[in-house]
Amino acid sequence: MKRRELLLLGAAALLVASAATAPAARLLISTVTVEILSVDPQSYQRDDFRRETFKDGAVSSTWSEKTVVITKARVNAVVDDDGHGLSPGMVIDLHYEVVRGPVGPAARAPEVKPGETWTVGVMGGVGPNKGTSFEARGWTKAYAPTNANLGARP
Repeated sequence: MKRRELLLLGAAALLVASAATAPAARLLISTVTVEILSVDPQSYQRDDFRRETFKDGAVSSTWSEKTVVITKARVNAVVDDDGHGLSPGMVIDLHYEVVRGPVGPAARAPEVKPGETWTVGVMGGVGPNKGTSFEARGWTKAYAPTNANLGARP
């Protein structure tokens, strides 16, 4: 019995020591400004939830919608390349979800349209085309100056 306890304590000590020396993995996120070329919804799911919340027995309901989208986009500028090998002019696929509902958290990604310019964070590689297909998050609208508003802020 003593041997077994000693062996278990030794194994636990080795496990703790190896976990303490292992560096934390960092998520690689590159930031790019892209022009949207096409938007292709892949799947749509709507959930309706009914719940009784009132003392008089009245029923309230809520809903949630999730659309999985793949957007084809041309990289206009690379703000921060975190090892993804992105360069201006590349055409990449952006995978993301648009989640909507009457209440609750805001949409994870906006509904984008072809021709718009966005700054977005990309991470990982998705599917068989890992070098040109990424998961997208952190969308912000990029405003391109025109001759009429040079120097003006949007």
